[in-house]
Amino acid sequence: MQAGNTSVQADEGQQLRFNERSPEAPQPAGDSALAWRERRLHWISAPLVEVSQGLDRWHGGRTWIVGARLRQQPVSLLGSAEGAASSRDQLAAQLHVRVLHLGAGVQVWLPPRGKVRDAP
Repeated sequence: MQAGNTSVQADEGQQLRFNERSPEAPQPAGDSALAWRERRLHWISAPLVEVSQGLDRWHGGRTWIVGARLRQQPVSLLGSAEGAASSRDQLAAQLHVRVLHLGAGVQVWLPPRGKVRDAP
């Protein structure tokens, strides 16, 4: 990677991050960073919003999650990218969220009934 006058190269199994000015030194890439290469879904204690965005990228849908607490709820999910759409449905069922289907793969997830709601 080259940014300005700085050039950094990562070897296999490493990842690069960069800020507005320059790349940082290469760091070892974890399993989740390399999972996409093998079409694996891999999130451990990740915020629900991050997991849902990843699932949406794999199956082409769109999930909106209402409520800051629900969006930040940590979840773990391991699976195959081929099952991303069903993984999203299973995750919603496990979390007992209310799902509004708006068509064409678009869903809105609402906190379970009886839970204290927070601002969107």
